[in-house]
Amino acid sequence: MQKKNKLSFKKRYLLLLLPLCLLSYCVYGEVTKEARQKKYLEHPPNVRQIWPSSTNPDGMVLNIPATYIDGSTFIFEPILKQDEEKKRKERVKAGKGKICDVYTCQELFEVLLPKFEPKNLKNLHIFETKSTEDLETYKNHYLRLNVNSWRVTPNNPDRKGYSLPISSLGLGLQQVFHTKTIFWDEELLNYMIIKQRPDLKLIEVVGLKSNVPGGFYKVLVHKQWDKKYPEDVIEDSQRHKVFFNKDNSGHITTYIHCSSETSVVTEEKLEAYSHPKRYHCDHYFEIPELSLDIEAHYSDLYLQEWETIEKNIKHLFKKFEEK
Repeated sequence: MQKKNKLSFKKRYLLLLLPLCLLSYCVYGEVTKEARQKKYLEHPPNVRQIWPSSTNPDGMVLNIPATYIDGSTFIFEPILKQDEEKKRKERVKAGKGKICDVYTCQELFEVLLPKFEPKNLKNLHIFETKSTEDLETYKNHYLRLNVNSWRVTPNNPDRKGYSLPISSLGLGLQQVFHTKTIFWDEELLNYMIIKQRPDLKLIEVVGLKSNVPGGFYKVLVHKQWDKKYPEDVIEDSQRHKVFFNKDNSGHITTYIHCSSETSVVTEEKLEAYSHPKRYHCDHYFEIPELSLDIEAHYSDLYLQEWETIEKNIKHLFKKFEEK
């Protein structure tokens, strides 16, 4: 009988001790997590990648601080290393050695404007949008980059004639002005109605000529769900701005497309269209000396800074390059 009471006492003791142990474990885990996070942000590891190069047959080595890479945290650091090793093995198996192709040589980056700051201890709350204020700050100052290596080097004849800004402009014109015909080349560039924007140092496309082959869809800001419409009537509740820039030889080097925010709530679509609060811009250009295609995404608050954005992105990747 005494033995039974003794065991019961041990059980009660263990049951009382268990929550305390769990609490201690959780506290320890959070403290450890914060310490690892702090170390990661203060001393980010480099992600070393080898990309094709137009000037070096052995490729271009980039040492990229992990805090610049979109979605990376100290938790995913081992995954990044495993992913790079997997890509390396795939390249070796494909007989491409250590030089990756367009399917592996691509990366997403994320920084805050105007200082091109990656994640750090001071701005982490903005990237994580922990409050409504953080979300607004992020929407106004984010810069997301989609960086792709050229499919081939500029010296390869397959690359000649292709330009990311020109190709993207040709496709963008169809989407913005809603042509019925799909154009797979840059034919629509011959139908542009343009005006100079000296305030932006850009050329704005304000429309397409009426004689575009195939004509245009009829566009409504909002289609009522309970009403039938002809097949040539579509909905677009966004406003659009289209710009491009040319170099001294007349070659298009930059394409920028800005679209207004719109609400998914039916009742608010007309209001959002009539009084757009914010535009988000997609900006396309190339870095020929590094064989890179760049897609930059940011708020139109920085549209006037497009030249500075291009310059700083080029500088950033040259800084990543291992000499």
